[in-house]
Amino acid sequence: MPFRDLFPTRLALRLAEAAQVGLVLAEGARARGARCDEIPESLPGVGYVGIDGEAEPVRVRFPFHSDEDVTALVDLYAPTDAAGKDREPSTLRPVEEVAA
Repeated sequence: MPFRDLFPTRLALRLAEAAQVGLVLAEGARARGARCDEIPESLPGVGYVGIDGEAEPVRVRFPFHSDEDVTALVDLYAPTDAAGKDREPSTLRPVEEVAA
């Protein structure tokens, strides 16, 4: 896969087939331990990282946030004005303006 080499760091989470591991990470990554096709659905966020120059893939675990968790965060941290009232989306400034 010629395009894979354009990315120095590659991440594979749960995959459907064993052949996909080699396509995402590198040839032979599954034989070296990256069994992404065997990650159960009960372990969301588990995956393997392949880094250029490193022979062995590294197992990683990211925190999983459900849709309900994200909705609760949005509700909790929604922007408000100085009086504590919810702001209308039209009054919010783009990040580029705030950062400038």
